[in-house]
Amino acid sequence: MEKFKIETDRLVIRTLVAEDYEAWYQGFEGRKVSQHAFDDGQLDMSVCDLKWFQQLVTRHQELWEKDDTYIFAIFDKKGQWVDQDIYSRNLHEQPLD
Repeated sequence: MEKFKIETDRLVIRTLVAEDYEAWYQGFEGRKVSQHAFDDGQLDMSVCDLKWFQQLVTRHQELWEKDDTYIFAIFDKKGQWVDQDIYSRNLHEQPLD
């Protein structure tokens, strides 16, 4: 499912597909310890096998189809994972106190 894709001179921004597993895994596996409050730091990747990743991709697609949450993967032009960006309708529908 490639409903959204933007390419710049350096980056490709799009939804994840199952074929992204290796690049995605390497990107998350190489994380460093947390640098600031919003950084999750190092992650335990032992549960993140290909089957788990395929389920993640399916979940992202389901959220997209519900018009609930949009998760975009960011890759460099060489195909290396750079980051991800998450947009959720639920975050914007919460009252601000």
